[in-house]
Amino acid sequence: MSNLSFHATVFSDLLEEDGLLVMGKGLGLHKIVLSFLQIHSDPNSLVFVLGAYENDKQFWSESLRVFGATIQPRVITSEFSARERVILYNQGGVIFSSTPILIVDLLMKRVPTNLVTGFLVANAHKVTDTSPEHFILRLYRQVNKVGFIKGFSDYPEAFTGEQNKVERIMKNLFVGKLYLWPRFRREVQLCFEKHQPDVVELEVSLSDSMQVIQDAIISVMNACLAELKSSQHLSGIELTLENVLLESFQKSVKQQLEPVWHQTGSQTKQLVQDLESLRKLLIYLPRYDCVTFLRLVDALKSEQVVIQSPWLFLDAANTIFKVSKSRVMERKLPTPPKRKRDGDEATSTTTTPTPTIEYQLVLEENPKWQLLVQILEEIELEEIKNPTLGERGRVVIVVKDDRTANLLQNYLEIGGVRMLKQYYDQYKEKLEKKDAPPIQSRGGSSNRGMGRGFRGRGRGRGRGRGTDGGKDKGKSPVSNYNSNINNNNNNVNAMPLPSLINEPSKANMPTRSSSFAFLAPPYILIHPCTHTLMDDIKPRYVIVHDPIPPLIRQIEVYKAENPGVPLRVYWVMYEDSVEEKKYTASISKEKEAFEKL
Repeated sequence: MSNLSFHATVFSDLLEEDGLLVMGKGLGLHKIVLSFLQIHSDPNSLVFVLGAYENDKQFWSESLRVFGATIQPRVITSEFSARERVILYNQGGVIFSSTPILIVDLLMKRVPTNLVTGFLVANAHKVTDTSPEHFILRLYRQVNKVGFIKGFSDYPEAFTGEQNKVERIMKNLFVGKLYLWPRFRREVQLCFEKHQPDVVELEVSLSDSMQVIQDAIISVMNACLAELKSSQHLSGIELTLENVLLESFQKSVKQQLEPVWHQTGSQTKQLVQDLESLRKLLIYLPRYDCVTFLRLVDALKSEQVVIQSPWLFLDAANTIFKVSKSRVMERKLPTPPKRKRDGDEATSTTTTPTPTIEYQLVLEENPKWQLLVQILEEIELEEIKNPTLGERGRVVIVVKDDRTANLLQNYLEIGGVRMLKQYYDQYKEKLEKKDAPPIQSRGGSSNRGMGRGFRGRGRGRGRGRGTDGGKDKGKSPVSNYNSNINNNNNNVNAMPLPSLINEPSKANMPTRSSSFAFLAPPYILIHPCTHTLMDDIKPRYVIVHDPIPPLIRQIEVYKAENPGVPLRVYWVMYEDSVEEKKYTASISKEKEAFEKL
């Protein structure tokens, strides 16, 4: 159970009176739910948990085992027979059950409804008047009037999309009180102000070519938005670039168009899809390497040519395709043919041979990569100069997704040149043209278009030291740590190309144990952000490679719970980029949603 004062207040308030709890992302909602599960893991209680994700179920189950719960939580699936389920219900404790099975058992009177202590509903923002969770709660309330029902959500934006939506959700949950706990609430601020982590904010500029691509994509998106604003069916949605950058935009548009989908013109439908494709392309630009991004651009271009999207004819679209290719390779100037003398007899009969078009590799590295190496070097020096810290601290590099984690792991192991060359070789094999132009490598990665470098704020360094972090010197940039990376997932050719239209399936994502390895010493882990990341790893240093709004709050919660543990955070962000705009837009959107509630 959390030792934070505002967590204790939230728990006691909700324990006293049923209601819907809406917290800011990253403030520890999963720990509040865990506290309720802990007190009800007893044979004298029977509590059902609805709407929980699989990773949340796993976290709560493992935590209750650590706490030594009297009865461990059970997950009921179709593998259990009706007789076995009845036995489990009568044993009491916490039960995770699929909604279809629970509905059948409630209707067949297999569940002792009058003995059920209560229901905990996770992701309560998804409960509608037609959802199975609402039907289960209605069956429960018809028989049991005294048991509790408590709803939980950390997605305040979902309650403000429609008029009186929060009231309807509370009605579907059969609760009458709303508990709001945003980050700007006074109790939360006072709790975090006592123990702040050491934060080093670093800004690095996009390379010149990345900046050109970003501006071109934004120009195309603005053109699509201008066309979309003429649609009479989207008058209730604020069509701005800041809103388009958020993942919730596509969902909001589809929800509004769904009742009139048959009346919506094909152009409007195509514009909505184009905006989503361009949004993902814009998000992938600072995150992925130049070769992967070029493959994404080629895939998008091939698809849009087939459906004849109007934005393909814009000058900005041509800029996207051209500059994306120039980050990987550039055309060499043809060598002029030797001139023959006037007395040469073959002059009048021989035609001038056509010069061969040749390309040379550029393989532009992302500016953040070199900065990452500099930060790791600084951490190593910090550990060497301060032996009083005891055991060398763990370093976690937090990224957005698994592919970025694999990318950085390969970069730190073999260097930028070899990694990008391997990616290019994979890309070249997939080129449709059999007579692909010959490639001549420069023998080293180009620093062309690296922009203005980076500047630090606060405790950070003001300028870069000109490190050769991306150059291949025959050894890994992290070889100073005398560490070997686990090569379980270093087969570059096996890395799947991320889909631009559809997000990768979570079911196909590699597991933590097979994907990400510790490097020692110091221990380094590259990992996507999860709400249990800080508690699982307990790092001394956190490098935020991809800005994620809930992450800084998770760090604040971890530091407040462990005030005596040293913690330094390197917050790395591209200056004047869409990455920065998306981060600030997410924070503003959440704050606005809480204010409306």
